[in-house]
Amino acid sequence: MHSDRNIGEPQQVWRVIEATSPQGVKNTEPEPSVVIFTKAYYSIQGIESSDPRPLLMPNATDKRRADIFGLYAANSGTYQLREGEITLRRIVAKDPAIMAPGTFLINAIRFDGRDTFWMSGAANQNGPIARSTAWKLTRLE
Repeated sequence: MHSDRNIGEPQQVWRVIEATSPQGVKNTEPEPSVVIFTKAYYSIQGIESSDPRPLLMPNATDKRRADIFGLYAANSGTYQLREGEITLRRIVAKDPAIMAPGTFLINAIRFDGRDTFWMSGAANQNGPIARSTAWKLTRLE
């Protein structure tokens, strides 16, 4: 559910334009992504790599298919927005472990005007996340 409308408005379509790893490595040309927020639901799809994915050829080996698919991130569910954070509860995900009952992800967020916001993992059902990737997103629509 959405709350605290005065702190920023994620109800848009976004894309990641920058990613900074936990080690401080900045990628200003990340691979494609789409992040959609509606009134109460979200969907995230993207490529988690600093390099373009290789093409998936019909005769690809199982290892090649797994390597290519492993770079793809996808999950959708509900969200709750509060001062400085957004909590994601996955309904469906490429990784079944992150959609198990009781799982969630709290991201620290910071809006930078109407068209940009920053998001990074802060905690999950296991407790605080010491270091995570920071994502800078820009509005597509």
